[in-house]
Amino acid sequence: RVYGHKPPLFFWAVAGVSFVTGGVNGVSARAPSVLASALLLSLTYVFGFRWFGRRAALFGTAILATTYLFAMLAMRANIDALHALFTTAALYLWFESVERAAPRPVGLLAAWALAGLALLTKGAGVVLVLLSAAAYLAWSGRWRSRRLLLWNFAGILVALAIAALWFVPAWLSAGSGYAEEIGLRQTFTRATDPWSHERGPFYFFLNFPLDALPWSLFLPAAAAWLRSALAGRSAPQARFLAGWFV
Repeated sequence: RVYGHKPPLFFWAVAGVSFVTGGVNGVSARAPSVLASALLLSLTYVFGFRWFGRRAALFGTAILATTYLFAMLAMRANIDALHALFTTAALYLWFESVERAAPRPVGLLAAWALAGLALLTKGAGVVLVLLSAAAYLAWSGRWRSRRLLLWNFAGILVALAIAALWFVPAWLSAGSGYAEEIGLRQTFTRATDPWSHERGPFYFFLNFPLDALPWSLFLPAAAAWLRSALAGRSAPQARFLAGWFV
């Protein structure tokens, strides 16, 4: 039976680990999530250290590790941890490349390549990177740079090309019905006209505080810090993180 609900990268990772464990079992099914979560914590420390210093990096990493939803997904055979790793790595590298005195084309293309891996993990990954990048370019005024826009357009093509390396052979092998299911219905239609997990417009406003316990209790303090940071030397990072969060 052809499975047309999600792209294959997570399942490839499980299959790869199963060669070591001697078959698909609880260890091989959870290992990609555990490893991705560990790498995500490491990445959180790295960009926290570079942007805000050692103290903020330690606190940020500890907060993420002890957040309810993160801790739960880190131990499950679930796509979301691997997806979060690729989107976070893509956005971190994207910001670092954009904020240099002369934006690095290689860094931008590498960031969009990571977005392509997010697309191969969970269809909407590249959309998250695109919206976060667009929000920062608009807020910071960097959208006026034609060169920067052209390199980002090239990066989007790189992301799509990476996904096409799997999608085109899968289409040719499984047929147009599979291509329509995974490429349109499960990615774009699901985002614009969902038939499962349907929620109202305020779903995340109500659900996020529960998923982010116990640290969501400090959201007012985080909002106060953001207001202060937007007026200080960390304003670029604060704008980027605020746009990403929203």
